[in-house]
Amino acid sequence: MTAHTIQGKMDLFNPKEITDSTSPYQFLTNTFKDFTTWWYIKQPVVYIKQYIRIIDIIDDRFSTSFLLRTFFVPWHRDKHPVGYLIGIVARLIFIPIGLFLVALTTTGYVSLMLFWIIIPILSAVMTIISPFI
Repeated sequence: MTAHTIQGKMDLFNPKEITDSTSPYQFLTNTFKDFTTWWYIKQPVVYIKQYIRIIDIIDDRFSTSFLLRTFFVPWHRDKHPVGYLIGIVARLIFIPIGLFLVALTTTGYVSLMLFWIIIPILSAVMTIISPFI
């Protein structure tokens, strides 16, 4: 925005810009469009990235995918029968814990996403029916 001179005075704005401003209808339309874009597109992408990161952390901490690939490998590469037994028993303990945490995280994030989608719709419906209750 540049300064304009009218009758020798310096103005900071063009008077025509005031009449060219957005109408209240345009403002509400743009606000609604921006809100729905953020609510239904941008924020779910953030939640999905967080979910993927948490799954990576769980997989890193419990090494679930690695333990599944090396299920029958002896513990610390000890080729004795005790090494095989300890390896299988340890993997039978850690794999279900890791899979349970992945399932719990997935259930939580699916519930969060469903709740996130329903909140605006539910609030609009409740606002509409509230005078009748």
